[in-house]
Amino acid sequence: MRWVSLTNARGVGFIIVGVPRIDFSAHYYTTENIDKAQHPYELVKQDFITLNLDHKQHGLGSASCGPDVLSPYQLKNTLSNSKFT
Repeated sequence: MRWVSLTNARGVGFIIVGVPRIDFSAHYYTTENIDKAQHPYELVKQDFITLNLDHKQHGLGSASCGPDVLSPYQLKNTLSNSKFT
């Protein structure tokens, strides 16, 4: 995604712009709730939204029982910067 915007019913909110891109998820469930739930009916909807921003994502595969991720899709440990204004 190039950008994501979250607003309330009155249109008040914020925008996040990726340079060049970002990945995100937004949901009414906490990460802890999602981790503990074994079935969808066990999720407890909150009165707030949890927003996760991902700088990068590692490709699929782990070499545990098959091939590893191709080099262009491997997530390497590198320094990165984020700016919030």
